[in-house]
Amino acid sequence: MSEENKKIVEAARSVWGERKVRVAASVAIGMLVLLFVFRAGMAVGFHKASFAFRGGDMFYRAFEGRAQGPRMIIRDDFSAAHGVAGRIVMVSLPTFTVAVPDQSEKTVVISSSTALRRFRGSVQATDIRPDDFAVVLGDPDGQGRIEARFIRLAPPPATTTSR
Repeated sequence: MSEENKKIVEAARSVWGERKVRVAASVAIGMLVLLFVFRAGMAVGFHKASFAFRGGDMFYRAFEGRAQGPRMIIRDDFSAAHGVAGRIVMVSLPTFTVAVPDQSEKTVVISSSTALRRFRGSVQATDIRPDDFAVVLGDPDGQGRIEARFIRLAPPPATTTSR
């Protein structure tokens, strides 16, 4: 190694050996980690908000027959993107529609990998009937529907009447 190269290597070692430079590099790395974590949280929030928006947009298209621009629905929280429980109102395989307690409807998509149960026994998709009660777990798709991974069917809950 030439004398000039040795001087350059020695200068680099002395610069990185200084405490101020090590502290500055540690702070910069810490800021990058925090930025990454913040960005990951933003991506998750954006995904959940976009699902809620698409679901609301599909609701207006279904009942008004057309989309009329962005809508703002004031709610306590987002709609349940990963599951639904309620009465089945329409069956058109491979999809069915569930009426949920907040007076809306969710469309569920069944695939070949969806596990279907009635009580403890396995059933086929053709066993799904209107007025059954369904509990669905799955993932949201790009059209405001739920791609079911697990469906449990039960008879409708008993209704009570007050006198």
